[in-house]
Amino acid sequence: MDVPQSRALQHLRSMSEIKLHTEVINPLLLLLASHVRYVHGSEERGKDFVYVTKDELGDSVLQACQVKNTPLTGRASSSVHTVALLTQLRQCRELLVLNPETHLKEKPQVVSLWTMYPLPEKDTADSSELLGSLRHLQCKIVGPEKIVQLVEKHMPEYFQRIAYSGSGLAKTLRIYVDIHHEAEAFDVQRPRRLSEIFVSIGVGTQATEPGVETEEELETQIRRRLYDLVCDLEGAIPKKARKAPILKVLAGEKKRQSLEIEVDSVQVKPFAKSVQSYISREARSSEIAKVQSALDTLVLANQTMEAVARVMSGTSNVRGGRRRRFHVPGLRVERVPTSVWAHYPENLVIVGGAGVGKTTFARMLAQAAIDADLPCVYFPCSTINRPEMRLRECMIGFLKSLAPGVPSQTIKSYLDRADLIILDGCDEAATFRIALGDEINRLSFPGPLSQQVGETGQGEQLSVPADLLEMVVHDAAKGTLGIRNAIRKLDIDRLIAANPDEHIQQKLTELQERYCQHGRRVVLTTREADSLELNGSFVPLYLLPFDNKQLDDFFEQWCKGTTLRAELIRDYLDDHPRLREVCRRPMVATILAGLFEGGHDPPHSRAELYEARFNLLLTGRWDRLKKVSVRMRVRERDKYMLLMRLALQMHLGHRRTFATEDVAELWNQGFSRNYPGISVADVLIELEVSNSVIVRVGSGSFSLGHLSFQEFLAARAIVFSQQQRVLVNHLYDPWWSDVALYFAGLSGDVSSLLSQLQGDLRLYDQERIIRDIVEEARFTDPVVLDFLQEAFCDNDRQNYEDDGE
Repeated sequence: MDVPQSRALQHLRSMSEIKLHTEVINPLLLLLASHVRYVHGSEERGKDFVYVTKDELGDSVLQACQVKNTPLTGRASSSVHTVALLTQLRQCRELLVLNPETHLKEKPQVVSLWTMYPLPEKDTADSSELLGSLRHLQCKIVGPEKIVQLVEKHMPEYFQRIAYSGSGLAKTLRIYVDIHHEAEAFDVQRPRRLSEIFVSIGVGTQATEPGVETEEELETQIRRRLYDLVCDLEGAIPKKARKAPILKVLAGEKKRQSLEIEVDSVQVKPFAKSVQSYISREARSSEIAKVQSALDTLVLANQTMEAVARVMSGTSNVRGGRRRRFHVPGLRVERVPTSVWAHYPENLVIVGGAGVGKTTFARMLAQAAIDADLPCVYFPCSTINRPEMRLRECMIGFLKSLAPGVPSQTIKSYLDRADLIILDGCDEAATFRIALGDEINRLSFPGPLSQQVGETGQGEQLSVPADLLEMVVHDAAKGTLGIRNAIRKLDIDRLIAANPDEHIQQKLTELQERYCQHGRRVVLTTREADSLELNGSFVPLYLLPFDNKQLDDFFEQWCKGTTLRAELIRDYLDDHPRLREVCRRPMVATILAGLFEGGHDPPHSRAELYEARFNLLLTGRWDRLKKVSVRMRVRERDKYMLLMRLALQMHLGHRRTFATEDVAELWNQGFSRNYPGISVADVLIELEVSNSVIVRVGSGSFSLGHLSFQEFLAARAIVFSQQQRVLVNHLYDPWWSDVALYFAGLSGDVSSLLSQLQGDLRLYDQERIIRDIVEEARFTDPVVLDFLQEAFCDNDRQNYEDDGE
């Protein structure tokens, strides 16, 4: 049982039995069963509740249960004598009770004991016959762990309230990131929370551009990758556990400075053993969670070293000629526990394409941080929907909207104390290319720091690595040293290691402590980070698509508790390998799983996936799948057209949200005359409640959900209205790249688009984008494809000849 569940169990055990009945068990049974009757009293005769459930064939099953919130005992005189309770449970199976559904007296078909304390093994050791008869008579024991799991699953908001004892804001944020997610629109059978379907997402470093010309340069590049991705993880390990620091294990101090780190995963085993030994000794310590997280970090380090070893042995000469040119692949590390990054000592910028799992990662990271009692703030940057809005004010406003009863000063204080700030979807902010980067830099490092050094001991001078000269300032005349610009904490470790004088090391250590207190850790997610111009303290990591194992795990977790078999989806993807590649993004995999669960015909491409999604949501079939009466008043085609125009308008304005007035303006342009009795408010309610295609994000403010939905609709609008010129004008803007892909998938043939592009630009200048578009457009004329291939080959030959000169 994890920490939040343990807290919830402790809270439930502190309640009186009657309060547990009325506040927890009764509302829980109302969610799990029907015709629930509370019959607790002096004449209960082994039952507190009577209720009706359905079996796998849909037939009614009469059940009765007794609830106990007192430790069970073996004392015969006690009212909670274990064997006596079990005997009473068996007798209850033979007693007539009033069936609340039929109003006839019947014997219950199932009886159960719900207990907040486990059955004592010593008291039931000699009762094997009694326990066997209970199993035969369908008498069940529902223990404390199962009860907590049921509360967490079916009463999530209540679970959050009792599981987190921190401030109201921390609990409110935990509830928000746990319950609020974007998968609801695909969920045709039952709601799912992120924790139910979350699969650890792989991370990696970005591949360098070709141009490394010697094996020595190649080795330096790869070792620098190892240095960046592994060595700085040492900071996540408590100092007490560092019997053999990982950098010492990997390489000597001199090698560390020159980045010549031996790639040998075997060397990490002694360190792993020392950390595990520490965990065993300090099992009752409050630091146990952090140390366990450090061990997870160690696993990550080991995986990364193995990845580097594969790169070193597998890198090849990719361009022949008089000079050798090498590609340096990015490192890929799979299945990293989110808890590792909650304790990661540096600032992170998480980069990934649409639907690759950035928001899921950010919310699970916030959950892990709050669960570890780290002061944490999660903020969706799409809330910044006007260029004049500022980050801090928007964060305060967002927290205020979650907890309207909390005073503004308390919210500001909580924000100032936060150890970790998670900014999700920076590219969705209206200030993305205006001021957001500067505000993030100030958030992570408010300003310069200065430390008085005084005398430096035996005439020692401060030694500063060359790459830090612009950021670390030493004024010998004034006896001060300082940090001018934000740097990574690991760089201060390098500075300390470069100055063996004890006095200087002490002052540098004090400066490092002040530096850590001066700023705060910031983790942000974005599709592209270059526009933000972040300071040097941010470590870039790239979220990777699912590998085959992760994709299979996702479908297994999705199908738990349903009649849908994960093998059905896997077999379909085996028969459609291109679709498997598309589904490696978690968002797309979610759509496919939802379509399979709803019995919808499976698609063959990403554009078809999204097309099927909107066809499902905008028709009455969606209501029929949910077994509610059809509430459609506006025709599917008209709603589709309205959403398409709205999405294109938003994308042209680089917006993620829209207001009621935006819909009203479009609705009055031809739609309203066909629906005289329907107001704009009626349309919004239908789109939000009946169709689940828009999401309310504030008073009078909405979004289309995930950004990829907006991009798909914008692409559909371009196809429908034949506005290819819009794509020609914006194709090389990252904000429009996925719109172009959806356009290609929807149109099937991009010959006309390529013809317009060729008239304005050289196609081979953006070879990668063009290749992606052509691959998505499956029906493009083969003559056009041959022309493109020849153009790309000619460009490669020209580049090679230029290199040889």
